[in-house]
Formats: sequence, C-alpha cells, structure tokens
Amino acid sequence: MSSGKKKKKNGNKKNNVQKRPSPESAKKTAALPEEESSLRAEKEIPEETPAIAAPDPVAEETVAEETIEAEPAREETAAEDASVDPENRGKTLGETLRELKADDIRDGGAEVRRRSRGGIVSLIAFILCIAVSAYAMFLLARNLYAKYKGQQIYDEIAGAFDDGMNGNGSGPVKARTSPSTMTLSDIIKSNSEGGTGLEGEHSEELSRLRATLTSLKKGNPDTYGWIKVEGTKIDYPVVKRGDNDYYLDHAYTGEYLPVGAIFADYRTSDTFSDNLNLVIYGHNVNTGSMFGSLKDFLNKDYFYNKKIHVYTMDGIFTYRPFSIHETAFDSGFISTRFDSWDGYVEFLNQMAAESKLKVPDDVTLDENTRILTLSTCTNGAADNRLALHAVLESSVTD
Repeated sequence: MSSGKKKKKNGNKKNNVQKRPSPESAKKTAALPEEESSLRAEKEIPEETPAIAAPDPVAEETVAEETIEAEPAREETAAEDASVDPENRGKTLGETLRELKADDIRDGGAEVRRRSRGGIVSLIAFILCIAVSAYAMFLLARNLYAKYKGQQIYDEIAGAFDDGMNGNGSGPVKARTSPSTMTLSDIIKSNSEGGTGLEGEHSEELSRLRATLTSLKKGNPDTYGWIKVEGTKIDYPVVKRGDNDYYLDHAYTGEYLPVGAIFADYRTSDTFSDNLNLVIYGHNVNTGSMFGSLKDFLNKDYFYNKKIHVYTMDGIFTYRPFSIHETAFDSGFISTRFDSWDGYVEFLNQMAAESKLKVPDDVTLDENTRILTLSTCTNGAADNRLALHAVLESSVTD
C-alpha cells in the first residue's frame, strides 16, 4: 500500500508540472474575465498544490509601461481636482456660474488688469514719442519760417532805404538829374580818402540820409539808424528801446519774430558823439543773416579789409575792426560808461589784448578813440558771446 500511495503522489506531482505559457496564451489569460480565469484555474490546478508560474518578462514590461503611462494621467487628474474648490465639486457649470459673486469676478481679472495696465503704459509712451517728434518738427518748421519771414521783412526795408538814399521812385527824396549826383557809397569812399566832408554834393546826400531815416521813423519810432557791411548780409535798420529784451524776438516792424532785430544797447545816447562805445546786438543766424556774418571776421581777409558803416541822423560813420574774441556775456565788453579816461583807455587795451587776431599796427587806442562793438551769440555755450570791436575811422557830419 505504501508503494502504491507513493506512485500516486508521484503521479500527481508529474501532473502538476506545467509547461511555461507562451506570451500569446498569457495575454489571452489576462484578457479573460476574472470568474472564467478562476474556474479554469480550479480545473487545472489542485487546491493542495498551488502552481507557481514562472515570471513572464514580456508581460511584466507591458504592465510597467501601462503603469508609467497611467501615472501622468492620474497626476493631471489630481491637479485638476486640487484646483477645483471643494464646494464646487460635483456641481454643473451652470450651477457654478450662478453662484459666482462680483468679488470673484474682480479678483479673477487681476491678471487681465495687469496686462491691460502694461498695454496702457506702452500706448502712452508711444503717444509721447509721437508728440515729441511732432513738437520737434514744429520747432524746425517755425525756425525755417522765421528765417524766411525775416529775410522778406528786411529785404523790403533795405530796398526802401536804398531807394530813399538814391532818390529813386517812391523814396523820401526824388532823384536829381545831374550826372554829378553822388551815391551814399561815393560819399563814404570820398570821405575815407580825405574828401572835404559835406561841401557841395555831400551836404545834399546827407540830407537824403536824414530824410530816409525820418521816413523810417514814421513806420517805427524806435529807429536809431542803419548798419551796413559791404560783402556781407549785414544791411539792416538799427532800433533802440528802453530795454534789451523786446527786439530779441520782435522784428523791426514790431511783429513777433524769433530772429528778432538789430538793436542798439538801451544805454546808447541818441547824440552819436556822446557814445564812447556804441554797442549793437543781433542774433547769430546760421544762414549768415542778422549778425551771422560776424564769424566771417575771424578770417584775416575780412578782419583787415572790411569796413562797417553806421548811418544816423547825425551823419555817416565808418569803422575799422581792431579786435574779435569770444567772451562771457557779463565780462564787461559792452561797457558804455567809464569812471575816468584812464579807465576807458584801459578798457580799450584789454579788448585789444583779448583779440584772436593781431591788432592792426596803425590803430591808435587813446582818449580820442571812439569804438563800435557788435555782439552776437556763439551758438555754443548759452552765456558766450562773439564780440567784434572797431575804431571810428571817418565820418560825414555837419
């Protein structure tokens, strides 16, 4: 009996040894429902000897991949669940929207508001850039128009002055038919070469000058005289007022004009012979108009050869440059009153010492010297001025 039992048990063991399932059968087994898999297991495997199947590497790899793919999905679901208010879970979208409050909507738009503010700042910056560019264009256009307008005004006045002095057309004094009639330039040239002053023809030409200036004074009572430099654009009426501000931005006609007018210092005496230093101002316009031509006197050809002519009711006065230099506006170069003759001579020598060009050898600076100072800005530092000083060389007077 004992050997029969042993055979039986050995037979059972032999029957319990199973072949390793193929991957296809493993997949099929995994695909069966749980109950069907259970029944099949009960039929094939006795209860007393549970069968342990060898691990299938392919199946384990497949399960591992499915687990890895499932984990991100579970993480996304968990993140969505965490972002949902617990009170709103299980509610429909309509129910959630109906329960929203005004504060919830405002708080929810914080990011939108921040973006909106950023967009507004960018828009404002863009508008400011456009405004600045437009203003710059406006200033440029106004500057160009001012130069054009100023040229028109002063060309017309210069034409009237020349007509009056030459006795042509509608000038204050009619032209004479005598071939011996001398022009203003002839008078200046004759006097500079040692002419006899106002005798004969000269006296009549001086009368024309006075008649012309009187006509200009009717148009503008501030008319002081006229200044002219041959070979330059300096050919303008000179005005004088109770201050040195008005004609900085007003034309000879009185209208607003950024290039202003040529004007004498308010301290200038109406009696020409009383002025030791006649000071006249004008803007430095880059086209060379007004006193823009003064910088040409830094050239030796201008400095040593050009003469400056000033016409007033007292006569015709011709000046010769002796000093040109840059200086501060408050350096004293425009002084018109002096405590003593020694102080005046010291002033003359100081202006000569500051000159960028050598003072002509035949220029004498003493108590009898009378000078003209022309002042303009340098278009550099706001407080700097370009000053041209000239000595009175000759005159035509009564």
